[in-house]
Amino acid sequence: MTEGPQQLKYILQVEEEREKFLKIRNKLVQEPSYRGKYVAIFQGKIVGCDDHKGKLAKAVYERYGYVPIYIDMVAIGERRVEVPSPELTRHEV
Repeated sequence: MTEGPQQLKYILQVEEEREKFLKIRNKLVQEPSYRGKYVAIFQGKIVGCDDHKGKLAKAVYERYGYVPIYIDMVAIGERRVEVPSPELTRHEV
């Protein structure tokens, strides 16, 4: 598989995780344990939550490896934050 198809596959996987986040965002905003914090979505599930995006990304990558994840803050109207896999970036350099 060349880098082009790998990049496309990665982008599509992150987009799937984003869609799953958007479906549950309104419910998460109602929960004090998530509201105002960053959550990480992997395989359609919340796999981490933290006040700090960088700490959360590091913890998720340490636990699951360098996989496509979606990280965003649980708040209505906030901009989305996508965290690319360091593994993908490393291969592009």
